[in-house]
Formats: sequence, structure tokens, C-alpha cells
Amino acid sequence: MFSFDKFQTEVDIPQLESKLGYRRPFMMMGSCFATNIGQKLVRLKMPVMVNPFGVIYNPLSVAQSIHALASPCHLEASDLFEQNGIWCSYSHHSSFSGPDRDDCLSKINQTIDVGAIMLRDSSHLIITLGTSWAYRLKDTGNTVANCHKTPSSAFDRVFVGCAQVVELLGTAIEAARRLNPSLKIVLTVSPIRHVKDGLVENQRSKSNLLVACHELAERVDGVYYFPSYEIMMDELRDYRFYAEDMVHPSGQAVDIIFKRFVLAAADEESQRVMADVEKVIRAVEHRPFNANTVEHFKFKAKMADVSERLQKRYSFLDLSSEISYFRQ
Repeated sequence: MFSFDKFQTEVDIPQLESKLGYRRPFMMMGSCFATNIGQKLVRLKMPVMVNPFGVIYNPLSVAQSIHALASPCHLEASDLFEQNGIWCSYSHHSSFSGPDRDDCLSKINQTIDVGAIMLRDSSHLIITLGTSWAYRLKDTGNTVANCHKTPSSAFDRVFVGCAQVVELLGTAIEAARRLNPSLKIVLTVSPIRHVKDGLVENQRSKSNLLVACHELAERVDGVYYFPSYEIMMDELRDYRFYAEDMVHPSGQAVDIIFKRFVLAAADEESQRVMADVEKVIRAVEHRPFNANTVEHFKFKAKMADVSERLQKRYSFLDLSSEISYFRQ
């Protein structure tokens, strides 16, 4: 028989010993790659909370955010600052910012309350680290999660070494487990390159995070590593798997890494349910050329029945909005 050459190196991904699924909530925190993967899980009705502080890139801010949920404390109005008519928090992404200080503060504190409950009840906390570089305000020495376009002269740029990452994240994990002793941790490094740092410095930064993640996984029980970065760098090394900016993974690349994550991390029941929910969501997203045909009404009625049976079979699913759409 013919033999075939291999045109791709594959990353070996061990199965998580403790799987996540639909029956217990879980959380994701970290870089925009965490948001990309998290949004796919949300779309499939998984009980996941994604980035309760918004997108966070550096390990210092991730550790601070975990502590803030493990021992929740509301922000005060004095913790916010105004910039160009917009109120912001240095502990949060700009998605929390707004023109009204009270609304901004209320949104932040409500999310802290929800996040604290989610952390207490979650089976897993999935952390995606983006960069080893962090920024500290010169006036206070505090590390910021987001600079909010404040002039660079207001900050000191610092490299967070491996030992410090291990210490700070290890302490944050301990704090989270005092609240939730059964919490499992999944660490991963974002495959998005920070080219503004320069490719050499980006590689230094990523390598530092990789070593820190592996040290934590080796030292601390219930801490696992998922190789998002390695899948992108090795399996998907071709530039056709990058977006037009040649920095971010393309949609196809994100889909591939997402599927590899699900196969390694989700339990078998949840994988089956996700496949069924995907069919329902795609039916909702489908836009026919003519929505007033008999065929389309039959299609919607069929999908309503499918959705109702699926929701009845799995009590943890909420497909009420999809059922309502199909019954219109």
C-alpha cells in the first residue's frame, strides 16, 4: 500500500483528570484569547463566566483579580479616574468604562459580586496568560490591568520573572481554594504574539510564562497545562492560520484550538450536548433568502421540536430563547 508523508507536527495533549461540563459552572480569566474561546463556550450554552475584570494580559493583574474575587471587596468612587470624559478603573478593561461614574462603579461591583459567587461554585478556573510585561503607576507603584491610553510616561514597564509568576499565581490559587477547595486550575499561554515588544522580546516573554505554568502544574495538585501556544506555533505554523495582521490567530485557527480544548477538557456527556446545541444555534443563525416560505416554516417548527426535546432531556440547558424564535 502507499505510504503518506506527514505535513504537520501534532501536539500531544493529555486528557484532564477532572473534566469540566454543563453540570457545574466554571470560569475563564486572562487575555483576549480567553475571551475568544470563552465566547464559543457561551454560544454553546456552557455555564461559564468569562473575564469578570475584562481582558487581562499580565500575570500580576491576573493574580490580583483572583484575590479580588476570593475575598471580594467593592471599589469606591475614589478608585476610578476620569480620562477624556470617560470613567475608568486601572483594575479593569475599558469594556467597564463609561461616561457616568456611578454606572461604571455599579457595573464593576455587580460583576465582582457575581464573579465571587462563580469562583466559589466553579469546578475549574482556566487562566490564559498573555505577556510577562506589566505596567506600574509611578505615582502609586500599583500594577495596572489596563493603561487606558494614559501616557506611557506615567508608568514603569517591568518584566515579571518566572519565580515571581509562580509565587504570585500560586498564592492566588491558594486564596481561591480557601473559598472553593475542589477548584481545578487550567493554565495556558496565549498564542497571540505581542509584536510591539519585538519578536525577540515576545519570545522571551512567552518562554518565561511557559516555564512558570509548567512549574505550577508540577508543584501544585489539581493544576493542569493546556498547550494553546504550542498548537499555534507547531501544528498551525503556516501563516494561512493567521489573521490579516499576521499576529492574531485566524478564525479557523481559533476553531481548531477550541476543538482540541473541548476534546481534552470536557466530559463525554458535554461533548455530545455541545454537538446537539451547535445544530440548534446554527439553525437560529441561518438567514434564508425568503423567510415566508412553507419550507422555512416547516424547518422552524422542526427545530422547535428538536430544541424542546433537547431541553427536556437535559434539565441544565436553557434553550427558551431559541424555542421562542422557532415558534414565532
